[in-house]
Amino acid sequence: MEAEGAPYGLTLRILDAVSAVVTLVLVPYLWCAFPANVFGRIAVWGVIVFGVFGVPAGLVPLPCHAAAQDCTLTTAEEVQSNIHDGTSIISTTALIVGAAAAAWALRAIGPRWMVWAGWITVAVQILTGLGFAIAWFADSDAVSGVLQRFEVVGIGAWIVCLGIYSATHGIPALARRRGAPPGDVRHTG
Repeated sequence: MEAEGAPYGLTLRILDAVSAVVTLVLVPYLWCAFPANVFGRIAVWGVIVFGVFGVPAGLVPLPCHAAAQDCTLTTAEEVQSNIHDGTSIISTTALIVGAAAAAWALRAIGPRWMVWAGWITVAVQILTGLGFAIAWFADSDAVSGVLQRFEVVGIGAWIVCLGIYSATHGIPALARRRGAPPGDVRHTG
């Protein structure tokens, strides 16, 4: 979907990079919101790695559209393709690990919706990943395109959940940490 020349490819690449940066904005709030245990910290580090690697994954396109049968890559295009694929894989893997860690960290204390969102995110990402492998062996670009859309929607939904969780739990926690009275979040910067 993000290859050079793909319909709306440039728009999608820009939105990918912007969403990665916006996700990084949540980090201080998530750091305060998640439990200060190993799983809470892994959840936050998953967000950090997702954001840091998501920017180049979004900005560096694949050199050829997936449906292009006559795509012969130059050495520079192979490097470009490897950068895109590598940063995408690292970014998505960090998101999956972070979602699992978030669900585990919150399993006893909640909120329950966030635990469910974490496990659903993990399931959707693993299923789409398995689907990509099957589509690759079957040489089915149409199936890959559908699966990529599920992957993107799943990632977007998890980011929305992180935003809601940081707004409802992170901002108040950060305000308390900075000495603001309960309910007063004006001093969160």
